[in-house]
Amino acid sequence: MSVDPKQPADTPAPFDPASVGWQRHAVDGFLDLVGPIWERPSGDSYRYAFLAEPKHHSRRGHVQGGMLTTFADRAMGRTCCMPTRASRRRPSSSTCILSTRFGSVISSRQGARWCEGRARWCL
Repeated sequence: MSVDPKQPADTPAPFDPASVGWQRHAVDGFLDLVGPIWERPSGDSYRYAFLAEPKHHSRRGHVQGGMLTTFADRAMGRTCCMPTRASRRRPSSSTCILSTRFGSVISSRQGARWCEGRARWCL
């Protein structure tokens, strides 16, 4: 782990998801910029998470709604591909309509916050 010169020496080390069984979902492009996004098996599905850091917050110190929407989109998309992943076929893609309404805020100003979500099939 590299040391951040902008962070005071007495700042506690950030949470390490890999140390408790989370796997980093490796991607390129936009998700690499806003991530990392983590995943972990949970029964017949997966749990997804990201560490809300200062790069995710608005001027008010809240996690940007765009990040939360990106995260929800990724969790749903990965969940839709699960049957394909289990059968070892080439991953398919999914299209859905996603509407968001934010009723509360997640503050990231006091330091990194672990944000976790799940998606499931509803047939």
